[in-house]
Amino acid sequence: MVDLSDAIAYAAHDLDDGLRAGLLSPGELAEVPLLQVLAREEGLDLERLDELGRRVLVRQLLGYLITEAILATHRQVEAAGVESAEAVRRHPRRLATLSPEAEKAHRELKAFLMERLYRHPEVLRERRKAETVLEELFRTYTQDPRLLPKGVQRRLPEEGLERAVCDYLAGMTDRYALEAYRKLFP
Repeated sequence: MVDLSDAIAYAAHDLDDGLRAGLLSPGELAEVPLLQVLAREEGLDLERLDELGRRVLVRQLLGYLITEAILATHRQVEAAGVESAEAVRRHPRRLATLSPEAEKAHRELKAFLMERLYRHPEVLRERRKAETVLEELFRTYTQDPRLLPKGVQRRLPEEGLERAVCDYLAGMTDRYALEAYRKLFP
């Protein structure tokens, strides 16, 4: 259920973020059949989508996908005859799902986001910057572990240098990683 919920949330929020950042234009959304349907149901014009329209469209997208997940998952659970959490864990396949129609619509939305947002030149530039920051932090901390916080240094004997540095970096927020980078490379 967590994987399905995450997939739904990421698609909706990435769409919203892409629109707010100007990386996606409202007119492009007409390429996604589900968004066309949702916009039409709400009386929204995808060519002239304003702030309120964007919010309504994203809310409707979430509502549709969540409702479909609940209904399809309920059908799967009933069909599988599971009656306890333990039975769900032992079941040979995932029970949390979307209906075939909603799954197709979700795949189309994800393909659109992959092509138009995740591979957008600005996103690719920012991703490369993030990779550079992480690579440099990793290189610097593994070359001079004294720069690591004392708590991380104490874990070095049991975890090993590379594992401890990786765990430390993985726990950083974007902002914290950038601050650490700026302190090391003013």
